[in-house]
Amino acid sequence: MYKQLTDWKTSLMYYDCESCFVSFVAPCHVYAKLKQKSYAKHCIVYALLWYTIQSLYSWNYYVYSNSCPSEKINYCIQLDENDCNDYYMIVNSVPTKCVFHTDANLCTYENSCISPSDYKHIHIFIFISTTMMYSFLWLLHYILRKEIQEKKEINHDSMHCLATTCCSTCGLAQEYRELDL
Repeated sequence: MYKQLTDWKTSLMYYDCESCFVSFVAPCHVYAKLKQKSYAKHCIVYALLWYTIQSLYSWNYYVYSNSCPSEKINYCIQLDENDCNDYYMIVNSVPTKCVFHTDANLCTYENSCISPSDYKHIHIFIFISTTMMYSFLWLLHYILRKEIQEKKEINHDSMHCLATTCCSTCGLAQEYRELDL
C-alpha cells in the first residue's frame, strides 16, 4: 500500500535558538542524540572527526605561515628593505627566511622555514586528508538525514543534498527539531 509522505515540520533555514545553538556549539552531541543508540560511540566518532578537521586546518595555517618565500639566495645581507622578505637562504642545510630589521636597517636571516618542495608535499597531504575527513563527515550527515526521512516518512527533496553538503549545522538543527528531542 502507498504511504502518504509528509514534509519537514520546519524549513532548513528556520531559526530556533535552542536547535541552532546546540547544533553549532556541540554538533557531536546533536548527532549522537539523533542516532538514538550508542550515544557515547557516535559522539566520540563525530567529535574525533571534527577535531581532526580542525587540527588539519591548524596545521595548514602553521605550514603556510612558516613556509619559505619562493626565491632562494646566497646572502640576505646584500638585499634592501623592499626585497628582503621575498627571499630565503640555506644556513647549515636548513632553509631560513631573510628578515629586514628596521632598527639596524639591515636584512639578515632569522627563523627556519619549510622549503618550497617540502611545503608542496605537506600541503598535498593536508589537502587529501581534509578532503577525506569532510567526505566522511558528509556521509555521516547524509546517512543520518536519510534514516530520519525514512523513519518519519518525509519526502526526499533536493534540500536533502544541500542540507548535508553546504549547511550541515542547519541540517542537524532541522533534524533535531523534527524529532522533538
